[in-house]
Amino acid sequence: MMKRVFLFLVLLLITTLSWATASWKEKGSERMSNEELENFYSNKTMISIHTEYGPLNVFFASNGKAQLGKYEFDGSWWVDNKENNVCIEVNINKKVFCHYTVKNPDGTHTIWHARKNKPLVEIKSALDGNKLYLDLTAKQ
Repeated sequence: MMKRVFLFLVLLLITTLSWATASWKEKGSERMSNEELENFYSNKTMISIHTEYGPLNVFFASNGKAQLGKYEFDGSWWVDNKENNVCIEVNINKKVFCHYTVKNPDGTHTIWHARKNKPLVEIKSALDGNKLYLDLTAKQ
């Protein structure tokens, strides 16, 4: 009896993990190209929700500078043309994070964790220019 229960739990876990890893493709989302990434992020304020940290607004200047509103520190950003990812380096600790962005059928965008292949940030809107001075908190 215990073997059957254990086997059932293992199969359930495998099914759940395989559904989660392929979910953005199954939902009809498309990974953005390098050119699309450059156009989408450049000179825009992203109003978004991070899966771990909650509301997060980031301004991506066209000169490669990044400003994280909630945490009030700066960094830099670029498109990794080889890996087709957007990268951001946080100046306070010099860590670099590179992840890919997908366009969802409903018009929203999602940043996916490149190594773990799971959603990381849901972008609610992309506003032209630096709008970090406005109180534009995305609702969870």
